[in-house]
Amino acid sequence: MSDLKTLPESMAQMKSLKILGIIPTKFTSIPPVLYKMTWLEEVEIGNEEWWPTDEELEPLRKVLKKTKVN
Repeated sequence: MSDLKTLPESMAQMKSLKILGIIPTKFTSIPPVLYKMTWLEEVEIGNEEWWPTDEELEPLRKVLKKTKVN
């Protein structure tokens, strides 16, 4: 649980991170840095007020081809 509204770009350097669960947060869109984190194995993102649709997740899934996204 966090008041963050996005993720910092510096997370793109966290190459040892494999699973990222960012629920709940104040996010209203997918943080751009996630598109750079192609080594992730699993990502879960959303909150009570915003849960990403398949349409919103599709671009991320295309970039993170080997990653389980939501």
